[in-house]
Amino acid sequence: MKLYIISGALPPQLDGIGDYTALLAAELAKSAEVVVLTGAPNPAPICCVDVESIFSANDPKTITAVLARVISDPPDWVLLQYNPFSYGRWGMNLQLPGVMRAIKRSCPETRIGLMVHEAFVPIDSVKFAVMTTWQRWQLWQLGRCADKVLFSIEPWAKKFQRWFPKQRVDSLAVGSNIPLVSTNREAIRAELGISKDTVVLGYFGTTHVSRLLSWVRAAAEAILESGRQVLVLYVGPDRNVMNEVLAGVPHLTTGSLPANEVSRRFSAMDIHLSTFTDGISTRRGSFMTGIQHGIPTVATYGDSTGSDLIAQNGKAFLLTDAHSPDQFQKLVCSLAADPHKRETIGYEAKRFYAQNFAWERIAMELFRLFAETDYKIESANSIVRSNDRNLENS
Repeated sequence: MKLYIISGALPPQLDGIGDYTALLAAELAKSAEVVVLTGAPNPAPICCVDVESIFSANDPKTITAVLARVISDPPDWVLLQYNPFSYGRWGMNLQLPGVMRAIKRSCPETRIGLMVHEAFVPIDSVKFAVMTTWQRWQLWQLGRCADKVLFSIEPWAKKFQRWFPKQRVDSLAVGSNIPLVSTNREAIRAELGISKDTVVLGYFGTTHVSRLLSWVRAAAEAILESGRQVLVLYVGPDRNVMNEVLAGVPHLTTGSLPANEVSRRFSAMDIHLSTFTDGISTRRGSFMTGIQHGIPTVATYGDSTGSDLIAQNGKAFLLTDAHSPDQFQKLVCSLAADPHKRETIGYEAKRFYAQNFAWERIAMELFRLFAETDYKIESANSIVRSNDRNLENS
């Protein structure tokens, strides 16, 4: 199989979709010929993958270079990694749907896949109410010309199925963008000055408004009130914000770190906190990193949480409603007081991740979905050809 992946970003840019594209492309390249067409100006090499920087999000018209590249050497599949803001200011690139339709017309044997990481902005301000109009139009146009539509979480796939009734819409998870580095837990805690008896609450990622930061502080305070030593270990770019949020609570903020160092910091954690207003989901890389490392996690569930994750509540992690801060504190305190339970949940978390969200699993699922789509299209075409022959012979 020859596969072209279109992505607005790639490492070394700090961009989750860029990380996703690079890691997925490297895994897919073990079984297919993979080319990444990107808008990143100076992308890092990807093992066994051809990377071509041929367009720019700052100039939406340059996306037409993708059409010329595909026509020059048509692949079996073109997979568009989609977030509207990856292809134009304010999430606007009205040329993008036209380019994908032109690929469909010019290369009829090439299938088109659409992987949606963000659909459009919500209508929660006048500015967003305007922006969402063209972003919704773009998504609808792109989905209509795609042979396979994928969303990063199950609830979105179900929600948008009615937008694209002629095809089955599926979900494809996002794995961790942090490697699992073998390290000595006691050594890294000693390096960070953390005592053996201290309960370390880990928090990873940004301080976006969706992250319920006050819950992190409250959980730490609840453990302190129980008579235990506690430390909040924050790994992420928003060091100053977290220092302010955690003022008066024992904490250590590291700022942004190389991926290997992030993995080492995770090994020092006793409990990972994953607090989202819309709940954890299969697109939340910070949550994925926690269970990948086998760190017992206390998280929230909400509208974005799929059934596969809900089913693991109490097994691979502990969940509470995103509107129940008191219950969240109780779950954190229960884990802090029970090392055996932490060990059991951490083991199940690591196993659950390896079986479902490791990059080889995600790549296998994508290949399966592509093969299923190819079969359906070929079957439909065969019926059409058979009907045409019957008409000719009648």
